[in-house]
Amino acid sequence: RSSDALDASLERARDYAGRATGELAGLPEGTARGALAVLAEFAEYAPPGSQFLCDVISCVGVGQAHCNPSLRPTGAEFHWGVQDLAELTAPHPRLRLQEQHSVAECYGWMGTMAEWCLRPWSATPLYAVVTLGV
Repeated sequence: RSSDALDASLERARDYAGRATGELAGLPEGTARGALAVLAEFAEYAPPGSQFLCDVISCVGVGQAHCNPSLRPTGAEFHWGVQDLAELTAPHPRLRLQEQHSVAECYGWMGTMAEWCLRPWSATPLYAVVTLGV
């Protein structure tokens, strides 16, 4: 790629990283899975040490936004979730999961218990913030 194309590619990756939190789970499945190509492009062209921050929801949370007290009034819905956090690093061999933080504890003991009870069906926290790096 030319230098201009590379700069444009990195700008798209930065732009998407800035908007990734709160959006991936709300995208239709085909769109969200296609959006993982952005992770691949980010990993391909980002300088070593670059990070990508996003939030993810477990596949067991799909269709369950009405159970979340902060989302229920908005009418928002989760259309896409991951079975395993490895799905986020699969698009490119340079991608590495650097950190994951479950958000369940923010919902008190009920959030922690719900996540614990659903672990047999998903290797992903119900809702998590993750940092991917290259």
